[in-house]
Amino acid sequence: MAGCPCAFNREQPEEYRQLVPICESLSELAREHEPELWQQQMEVAAGHRDLTIGESIWSQGVANLCFPMTAHRDSGNIPGSMSAMIVAGDFDGGELIIPANSVAVFVRPGDLLLFDGRELHGVGPFRGARMSVVLYLKRDVLHCPCASSGSVGEDP
Repeated sequence: MAGCPCAFNREQPEEYRQLVPICESLSELAREHEPELWQQQMEVAAGHRDLTIGESIWSQGVANLCFPMTAHRDSGNIPGSMSAMIVAGDFDGGELIIPANSVAVFVRPGDLLLFDGRELHGVGPFRGARMSVVLYLKRDVLHCPCASSGSVGEDP
């Protein structure tokens, strides 16, 4: 089974509406576990509520279905912001590898991993059906020209 990443956005309003409460819940979990980082990220996001996912601290997310993500850096993320990752499926392997920290984290279904997406990271080999959802606060979206037109901020 081969897959590819797929960004979720307001172009699919029904699906987007279903994802907002999940993203907000994950934001609350981040607040409980990393209150200082959450507060910093919320202060940045608070001025751009029309460009964030509901009342969460994230502006974007991507779902990866059976996609072996190679090592990369999310260089467009706000410096100091947290990315969040959850996984689902029936799979073996698929650790999130962060070479700078010499760590490989096996994220199990039901776990929430908060990490700095600007650090080099990737997914180890896996077998089976693995879906990951990663949320992040992207620097460029906070300066999106469509925000002033109201097209992004309006409820679908």
